[in-house]
Amino acid sequence: MIYIGAGVDKSYFNRSQKFFKSLNKNSKFNNFIICVGFKPKKKITKEYQNIEFFYMDENQVKTVKEGWPLDRKKYVCLESGEFLDLLDINTNDIIIFTDSDMIMQRQITRKEQELLENLKDNEVAMVYDCFPPGDLIESFNNIKKWSFKTINESRKIFDGDWSKMETCQCGLVAAKLKAWKVIREQYVNNFDNMTKVFGHHAAGQWVLTWTVNKFLKVRILPEDFHNGHWLSGTNAKFENNRLLLNGTVVLFAHTKFSNLYLNSIY
Repeated sequence: MIYIGAGVDKSYFNRSQKFFKSLNKNSKFNNFIICVGFKPKKKITKEYQNIEFFYMDENQVKTVKEGWPLDRKKYVCLESGEFLDLLDINTNDIIIFTDSDMIMQRQITRKEQELLENLKDNEVAMVYDCFPPGDLIESFNNIKKWSFKTINESRKIFDGDWSKMETCQCGLVAAKLKAWKVIREQYVNNFDNMTKVFGHHAAGQWVLTWTVNKFLKVRILPEDFHNGHWLSGTNAKFENNRLLLNGTVVLFAHTKFSNLYLNSIY
């Protein structure tokens, strides 16, 4: 089985309606939305017959810290995998977890589905964060003005050869249950270290990339699986109310809630 979903708090729920609508229309799989700290009104959720909404108490989220990050008033990121216990999933099920500033522009093709179904237990599927891909040294330097420690101090905490770890765009992460459990364990265990090293919310993507490189294996998805017009170096372009890559409709368009997508087609 394939599961597709995202997590939102109350402030993101209304902003994410376009994602809900596109998921409800284009996904034939098990769709879910994790609502952190609030229960949405039934008159809204009943519009989405193909999506199941789950309530999650904010106290269940271990990766939230008062006053962190410095660039956000509040930051809840369930790409930590902390949502897993809410779903009735089996070992061979695949979970695609995305940001909610997405539009699922079309249905998954058979080729794309087979790619997901052929993931190994220790593989995590993502796209690169930029093109050509950068490494974790470059990503660290991009947010170092928000960091509390030097790069050499940080290497002692998050060990490994950063130059061989290519930064991935963690707005969409796909993996089987076993790999997700590793992500959850390592992300939660390293959350305190993350907040001691970094002050910017992008640290979440950095630590998730580090986790997958160190404890699992990265499987790079095709660029037309997940892309955004704003990604550095991408060939994806917004044309005729859709995000296209060389004429192909991108499956998951990462919008950043841009007004560019107000009249998007899906």
